[in-house]
Amino acid sequence: MSRFKAFGTHLVLSVAVLSAMLLVFVAWWFPMPYFVTEGGWRALRIIACVDMVVGPLLTLIVFNPKKSRRMLAFDMSVIGLVQICAMCWGLFTIYQERTVAVVFADGSFYTVGAN
Repeated sequence: MSRFKAFGTHLVLSVAVLSAMLLVFVAWWFPMPYFVTEGGWRALRIIACVDMVVGPLLTLIVFNPKKSRRMLAFDMSVIGLVQICAMCWGLFTIYQERTVAVVFADGSFYTVGAN
């Protein structure tokens, strides 16, 4: 497997995970009116930038087909762990900011975050 094929594979897997996160965002955390108004797109863009840059770029930098299979497995597992930790941290932060209530006061609607 070449360096660019490994990069492409990692990028496709990252896009699949990002699509699953989009489903969670729209279905449970930020239903559609709040996804646009409460910053669901901003949150998703931040996670996407980190997720799409950290994993595939590190794979492109570190992957070397001349390495042993054991070293490649170790390198890819460390990169995957770093990417998963970054994604979980971002998801946890956004989970704390999700909209839990809409309040009508003083002639306006206000949203209340989970925290």
